[in-house]
Amino acid sequence: MENLIRVELRYMGDEELKTINEEISLSGATIIGQYDGMFEVDIPASSLEILKKKHILMDFPYQQKLSTDNDASLLGVSNPQAETGVRESEWMSVFKTKARKAYSDWVDPSLEVSSDPEGLYIVTFNGPLNSVWRSAFRNHGLKFCTYFDSGNEYCYKVSLTEKQYQYLRAQEITKTIGKYEIERKITDSLVKELDQASAGLKGMPSLKQFDIVVSEEKQIDKVTELIKATGEATIVDSGLNIIRIEINPGSSLISALADSPYVSGMAVYEPPTLFCDVSRKVIGLEYPDTHTSAFYGAEETVAVIDSGIDQHHPDLQHRIKTSLQYGMGSVEDQHGHGTHVAGIICGDGTASGGKITGIAPKAAVVTIGIVNSSGQLDLPVDIGKLLKIAADQGAKIINLSLGWKVNGEYQFGSFSVDKFIYENPEILLVVAAGNEGNAVNGRLAYKTVGAPATAKNALTVGSCSGRRTHPVINQTWGDLRPASFPVPPLNTMKLISDIDHPSLGSSTGPTDFDSIKPEVLAPGAYILSAKAGNVVIAATNSEFYDEHYTFKTGTSMATPVVSGMAALIREYLRKVHHYNNPSSSLIKAIIIGNSRQIDSYRHAPEDPSLEKIGFPDFDQGFGLVDMNRLLNEQNIQLQFVDILNTEATALVSRAELGGPLKSVREYVIDLAEASADLSVTLCWIDPPAKGIQNNLQLSVKLPDNEWRLGNMEHNYKKDPLFDTLFDLKPLDKNNNTEKVWIKDPLPGKYLIRITAQNTLSKQGYSLAVLGNGTGFTER
Repeated sequence: MENLIRVELRYMGDEELKTINEEISLSGATIIGQYDGMFEVDIPASSLEILKKKHILMDFPYQQKLSTDNDASLLGVSNPQAETGVRESEWMSVFKTKARKAYSDWVDPSLEVSSDPEGLYIVTFNGPLNSVWRSAFRNHGLKFCTYFDSGNEYCYKVSLTEKQYQYLRAQEITKTIGKYEIERKITDSLVKELDQASAGLKGMPSLKQFDIVVSEEKQIDKVTELIKATGEATIVDSGLNIIRIEINPGSSLISALADSPYVSGMAVYEPPTLFCDVSRKVIGLEYPDTHTSAFYGAEETVAVIDSGIDQHHPDLQHRIKTSLQYGMGSVEDQHGHGTHVAGIICGDGTASGGKITGIAPKAAVVTIGIVNSSGQLDLPVDIGKLLKIAADQGAKIINLSLGWKVNGEYQFGSFSVDKFIYENPEILLVVAAGNEGNAVNGRLAYKTVGAPATAKNALTVGSCSGRRTHPVINQTWGDLRPASFPVPPLNTMKLISDIDHPSLGSSTGPTDFDSIKPEVLAPGAYILSAKAGNVVIAATNSEFYDEHYTFKTGTSMATPVVSGMAALIREYLRKVHHYNNPSSSLIKAIIIGNSRQIDSYRHAPEDPSLEKIGFPDFDQGFGLVDMNRLLNEQNIQLQFVDILNTEATALVSRAELGGPLKSVREYVIDLAEASADLSVTLCWIDPPAKGIQNNLQLSVKLPDNEWRLGNMEHNYKKDPLFDTLFDLKPLDKNNNTEKVWIKDPLPGKYLIRITAQNTLSKQGYSLAVLGNGTGFTER
């Protein structure tokens, strides 16, 4: 008898439903469950081949992932802890023993008195949760958070009392439950720090700051009491469920906190820096042979959280709506960074007679100065506090050209950003990827993106070289950063050229949950913009231009290009589509949908990684932003859908058949003869946590019945079961943006399907469709 495979068969409409029912009947397959738009069945492999030929979409929710070469070794990086040996079992065993002893030594027994003590656990389910399970778990007070585990798809972190633990353990859907062990709580950077402290290395600081993450906000007082009772640490700041402490790295309190049942994460605090190491033509706003764009960001407000602003600069004095300071930061720009960033967004060109302007020269700007007189950034633990100040001033777009080095880790700044956007879906945060790009080993390094750029719900921007030349500026990367680019050929590459490339100094992905970052690129090399009046630049300096303008380089400069674009898109939606309140995910979908792939410096045989990773990749994401298609090209239409998480039309996986909620929605668009390329982009605001919490799937069916899946050409760490057994295309489950680009599309009807593959809660989404299409309707 032929082996049976458990599979999800997806359908929409009577024709696909009939096809599936007929094959189930003929094959003798067993129906495990039927939900909105999906059957779960045990079915012979031969039947899957038949259904594939009939263009039925499917997924394998219970299969373990197979090994693949698309892992860290492909990227030329390994776990930094493995390099030093500090994650080896012997070291971790010693650390865990010390931690448990330290916790018992430090903790006040009165703090632990409880008839039903809580603990932090990792639970793995046998498959996706349906509405019955979700309801039952809610009734038992269980709050799950996806725990990213590359080997298990349905893995969650949860705080359980003993009663809840026994209940969950008894459920048939539960596969395993285990303690959330210490090694899961501490980041790579913290392990390295503790290892150096235990080794007594010279030069280690006597005091250092660490971020302690508490499982739930209601438990923060218990952890605070423990810290204060020991007298070992000073609490520097706290916010959300995070406590920042200053402590000797060798203190046993660090170990004790790692063993606390209330602590879910710990990391070394890295002080943030400004990511700074014209643009309109490069991104398609002006071309010699076309008319100038009709959109300038009028009536839009962009916030710049930076080093303040020169309030008297001719290009900016009429654009400033409000100038504020936070903490010890200064309103007046003493460093030149914030003024330059604001000029890229909304400089109106007054000082140059209109020759040097920002992307959205009629937009208003709100500035929040966070840089003190010593050049240090005053950021709260909860970055959401700053974002709220900006939002309260009317800003719908916030530019953050700063961050800190984390080597792709999803840290707590990223969490606070994701939480703020999840709770304020109308706010778009545009954040710089960082300037940690390097080729120390001769190949471009991966996994250098900073925080909070690893936040899922932010739009992360990297830098490209820019399509231009300059008679004086002729620097190579070897000249600018010899330690990062020590050998040819990469050290001979110029910062600017006549060809678009990802900037070598721009930080790269992936994140530590395998997501694509940066998502887009914008010009960031020698960008000409406003100069703060009290900043002196010598005429011999390559940054010098004149008394009002200066050149600067970095992802700090690329990020405001995209912030300015976002202002133009909001203006476009308001004037053309009469849509006044777009979500940030819609703006993000439109920007990514209008991005285009550019050439790379990575080429085989020297660097074979790019071909295996596919596109989008970890250098440029979805490519260079390009507004020309949307704002300038004739006969190009934007069609869109924008659904918030709170709306009744939001999706949920495995919705009850015939119930009020849906798991799938479909849209149809007609393309005319000789149509332009078709771009379909799905984006959603995911609940705050490391890894995708609510996964949606984008699928587009062409007139010839071929299916194209979102991010189909991106191959990194996808389950090869699809390719090895059934020659199918795997689903992307690591990103909350998916795109289908169809070059030279056939005329006819295109079916666009949005499916809730696995969700913990209702999930809204934004869909942006760009092409020469008509008759866009929901089916």
